[in-house]
Amino acid sequence: MREGGKVKKSLLRRKRKNESWFKYLMGICHLWLGLLSSVIVIVVCLSGCLYAFRQQVNDYADRACVKAQTHGKDFFPIDSLVVLFEEQYGVHNRIYIPEWNDNRSIQISSGDRDAGITACYHPETGEFLGVKKNAAEPFFRFVLDLHRNLAMGPTGKLISGVATLIFVFMLFSGFVLWFPTKISQLKSSFAIKWKARFYRLNYDLHNVLGFYSIPLLILIAITGLYVSFTWVKNGIIVSLGGESIVVTDD
Repeated sequence: MREGGKVKKSLLRRKRKNESWFKYLMGICHLWLGLLSSVIVIVVCLSGCLYAFRQQVNDYADRACVKAQTHGKDFFPIDSLVVLFEEQYGVHNRIYIPEWNDNRSIQISSGDRDAGITACYHPETGEFLGVKKNAAEPFFRFVLDLHRNLAMGPTGKLISGVATLIFVFMLFSGFVLWFPTKISQLKSSFAIKWKARFYRLNYDLHNVLGFYSIPLLILIAITGLYVSFTWVKNGIIVSLGGESIVVTDD
């Protein structure tokens, strides 16, 4: 019972002396909404971080044909490589040409990224090095679906969007809670007391680092809302001088 009372007291704390009702309510909402949305936000963030390394993972899995030892010579004629590719795999629609002396192959593709063929050629000799297998692609398709829709279709997309809206409110309420009551205390709000006890150190890290990360997190959250909600997408397009569009669900 005593432990339960402590938890209840921490979640529904009393209003502090000289604390405004606005700031008190911001604190309660910040805590509870953070608890409700945290799991979804963590899943979206982690899946997004994983997907950011999709190209690197696929290239490593196909390193036998993606990597090509070069010696600073001129590149093999691209037109000749295209002819070789189309004779075997059909019309191409993409060509990747690496930087000079970058030790990477020239890659020519046909079809889309999921079902197409990507053949690799040595940039200096034109030697055929193999076809990319993209063995990790099914995993990353799942990661992308998890990031966009929590792997739950339209329902997951809505849940993810609502969690992102809550996250935006969390950033606003966090700024309100960070901002000191007196301007004279503003300087101390930028400082971390490294020698303080763990609770105070954790509190300072949350406050100070949270404040500095607000601009980046707002930008990330807006891009998520842009994908999740048509009204956000149209609002941004119209505000930038474009015309409202009709968006159909995938």
